[in-house]
Amino acid sequence: MDLAGVYGGPGAGVAGGGGTVQLLDDELVLSPTDLTSFAACERLTQLELAVTRGELERPQRDDPELDVLTRHGELHEAERLEQFKTARKSVVEIANHVSGRADLERAEADTLAAMRDGAEVIYQATFFDGRWRGHADYLLRVKEPSELGAWSYEVADAKLAQRVKAAALLQMCAYSEQVERLQGVAPRQMHVITGDKLMHPFRVVDYAAYYRSLKTRYLLFVADPGGEVYPDPVDHCGICRWEAACDQRRRDDDHLSLVARMGRDQTRKLLAGRIDTMTSLAESNIAVPGIGEATLERLRDQARLQVEGAGCHPPKFALLAPEPPDASGQGRGLAGLPSPSPGDLFFDMEGDPWALDGGLEYLFGVVDNVGGAPEYRAFWGHDLAGEQRAFEAFIDFVSARLVQYPDAHVYHYAAYEQTAVKRLMGKYGTREDEVDALLRGGAFVDLYRVVIQSVQ
Repeated sequence: MDLAGVYGGPGAGVAGGGGTVQLLDDELVLSPTDLTSFAACERLTQLELAVTRGELERPQRDDPELDVLTRHGELHEAERLEQFKTARKSVVEIANHVSGRADLERAEADTLAAMRDGAEVIYQATFFDGRWRGHADYLLRVKEPSELGAWSYEVADAKLAQRVKAAALLQMCAYSEQVERLQGVAPRQMHVITGDKLMHPFRVVDYAAYYRSLKTRYLLFVADPGGEVYPDPVDHCGICRWEAACDQRRRDDDHLSLVARMGRDQTRKLLAGRIDTMTSLAESNIAVPGIGEATLERLRDQARLQVEGAGCHPPKFALLAPEPPDASGQGRGLAGLPSPSPGDLFFDMEGDPWALDGGLEYLFGVVDNVGGAPEYRAFWGHDLAGEQRAFEAFIDFVSARLVQYPDAHVYHYAAYEQTAVKRLMGKYGTREDEVDALLRGGAFVDLYRVVIQSVQ
């Protein structure tokens, strides 16, 4: 089970989110995970190549969440394999314990033999063309003629995510290219088996051009990485074993990315304007092409606050002036807070995305004001039936509160609670009218939105 694309992080199949560039028998061997890592961060590829050359030591990273994902991923993959077997499909499993090039060559020979024999499903199919290695979760036999006979094969990979990620498609393009080499014709489709056990087909030709372009750029980079790639922060950082080292580098350099809510496009424009550190931004007083005056002033004030407040406990902060309502009547910052009501509720949810089959929202927690003192109410759900009961009880409680106090609101922090409520409404097909009334009536108030618009 390769976890690339599980939650948006290419290259997550390696503990800590690193690449797998390696030397086998003193020759460089590449993998699809290396390619997706390159797509996510060229600095990561540069660091992994340095490890392969013996110039750096790869840092260790303990990530309990990744361990949980790995276990669930292996279970997801094994369950699908058992489903194939239960359906009385002929399944061939390829042993791929690899210690050298000879092992890879043997595993590919076993894969090709299974393809020639017409196995309906080939598990852990292995490819090795002398430069690239790959291990597809499944090859599925289809009724399309090839050099094998009246049949051919398409790639299927199991991914925990319930939405297909770009990294997964890139990997399968690489596997499909290897399948074409072995069977003489290109597969028409490739398939992702998502965490909800649905199989999603994709036409290989729709993604092949981008895959070939990225592969060409990657091979040129491997041959000549050129100068040092700066470790700009990217989405992949959150699961990368090199995160601490790159973060320290940015702090040592007083990098612009340290400015809160600084976008990469804004960083590029500031660098072009010869403003290259957080301190220089804080001290600047010049216009920067491409950045509006108000935005630049906000970034400058933010940088100044961080520079002046470095090491302060508690941190320095500044309140931003409330802004008048926009055309929709919605105020910004503290002006976005409604008037208090004795019926106001404060709401938080807890869930486990890997519990049971598809995750579980197991706690709906509400703080109420009873007689001037806070009182906590918990709606628990320990299984799917309990989740539905807790959801319905919570919505009924809130709806009754708004009948009693029409001016009451439900305060929460960030978008998760509203998103989960809408998802549970659709999941169980219940309380649709009540949830619609809460959303349309503006009963939910996101305090995170208020905070980021009112405090710097």
